[in-house]
Amino acid sequence: MSYQVSARKYRPQKFGEVLGQEHITTTLRNALERGRVAHAYLLTGPRGVGKTTTARLIAKAVNCLNPEGIEPCDKCSSCTAIKDGRLLDIIEIDAASNRGIEDVRALKESVNFAPSVAKYKVYIIDEVHMLTKESFNAFLKTLEEPPERVIFIFATTDIHKVPITIISRCQRLDFRRLPIEVIKAGLSGIAENEDISIDDKTLTLLAKKADGGMRDAESFFDQSVSFCGNNVDFNEVIRLFNFIDEDVYFDITNAILKRDFAAVINISAMIYKNGWSHIEFLNGLLEHFRNLMVVKNTGNSSLIEAAEVHKQNYLEVSSHFTDGDLLRIMNYLVKTTGEIRFSSDIKVKTEVVLLQLAGFAGSMTISDLIKGNISQEKKSPDLKFEAQTEVPVKKEDPAEYENISQTHSSERSVSDAPVTVSEPDPEKSAAETGSSDSGYTESIVNDTDDSINYGAAEPKAAFSGSELTTDDFLRIWPDLDKSLARDFIAGPFAGETKPLSYGNGILKIELTPKAYANSGLLNGFIKRLEGRLNETLGKSVTVNYDLGTTSDPEESDNSGHSFFKTVTSRSKVEIPDVKREEMNPVVKYVIEELGGEEIF
Repeated sequence: MSYQVSARKYRPQKFGEVLGQEHITTTLRNALERGRVAHAYLLTGPRGVGKTTTARLIAKAVNCLNPEGIEPCDKCSSCTAIKDGRLLDIIEIDAASNRGIEDVRALKESVNFAPSVAKYKVYIIDEVHMLTKESFNAFLKTLEEPPERVIFIFATTDIHKVPITIISRCQRLDFRRLPIEVIKAGLSGIAENEDISIDDKTLTLLAKKADGGMRDAESFFDQSVSFCGNNVDFNEVIRLFNFIDEDVYFDITNAILKRDFAAVINISAMIYKNGWSHIEFLNGLLEHFRNLMVVKNTGNSSLIEAAEVHKQNYLEVSSHFTDGDLLRIMNYLVKTTGEIRFSSDIKVKTEVVLLQLAGFAGSMTISDLIKGNISQEKKSPDLKFEAQTEVPVKKEDPAEYENISQTHSSERSVSDAPVTVSEPDPEKSAAETGSSDSGYTESIVNDTDDSINYGAAEPKAAFSGSELTTDDFLRIWPDLDKSLARDFIAGPFAGETKPLSYGNGILKIELTPKAYANSGLLNGFIKRLEGRLNETLGKSVTVNYDLGTTSDPEESDNSGHSFFKTVTSRSKVEIPDVKREEMNPVVKYVIEELGGEEIF
């Protein structure tokens, strides 16, 4: 047949034509120019990146009769014979089918004969890692000190299977995967020479699917031309290879932004209908969100591997996500993809993953959590937290709390009765915020611009110079509780505390037994609470706590108030200096900082 596939027809015949391996071609050119050609080379790297081609170029360069500087002329009898594979002194061996010790012994015998025609006898052994251990051992002496004018060139895709004794006797050249842009340039040149029309989007698709191998890309290209003719169409190529269109990933992204569950279900059905690999799809989706992260943080779309038409899309879509959103989505995809791989029903699990992504709300940063300054900027109408509504609190007489705390050091325990929360009417809520009862609530939860601010609110001017009362804390407590509920330290105490009394800058609160069970986080919670109160009220407030319980009826009076011992949150136990030096540092910290005591 006169037809040759592109991988053979356009195989590089000079070092300058090798794509994407400049570090190797430069090394070989300098070695040829300075007469420092080694007796053994080991070429390693992925498939289709030019290992065998480079081995033949070395053979041509050392045997060329009329070299053009350091490049083979590709015209003399030696070059043309090597190109056609008919020069007797260039021996190519497939180690996969000639791997036994007898084959190596035959090779060792032939090495002793001088070249018949060429200057050098060159042995090219492909997939050398397939040789047996005995074959490698039989080869060691010959490889270390080969006869004059003999060159060995080994090629392998699995360098880890080659014994270190072989590697140490060779000059190792590591080939790299070709970047997408390099593969696209190579395919574009072939298309121009063959008078074939193909757009950038299709070239990008073929280059990405080649996974860094030029030979694979050329095979995809030839098959596309056979199917489409001289006008290669993107949609036809998608249909031919059943590739996943990158536009589908943008459709998923839009569904996440809009929380469009119907769109997600339709895309899931399309994945199943087209027979796409669910794992491949999720891996592609992970790469898609990684591209969004790169573009968002660098503003440089040239750092991602995508078609030019999609690079602008990445720039636009990335602005709708925070870094926290993208990290959370990528972490979720990494985790679930590994789990789904071994699932018995990959289709349903993939659909659940996509629906879960569509249900994600905007995220918050760890620094915000630690500071207790939890806020969510409005990135898009669909990426914000649900509005938190006010919980009505029954007003109590502050004097009652003052008297009970002073007399018994106790207070009413937190009610376990469920509280019904309803979404307020926006207009009605706006009107109510002007009343005196909602002044503090407005500083914690603010709906004025469709976004929720759980961070430190601006101090209210009305209270900056006035005296606070227990009733003030009772009014703001439900919303303050909600804002702290999203803090990873203060969260366990949400709904488990209640203000008792306030005076002289000291707020006394009651803890339920459930709250005190989290005593390891108690000091952290008190600090969070004090910080939030100070920022909200514009005043310095110190918080002490009482331990409340309603489990024993003998410890409660008829009014339902509990009697308990008052404990200050950061009271420390002093340890004698003599005992301190002998004490374990961890035990010492528990006693001094957390108020613990030795029981045996």
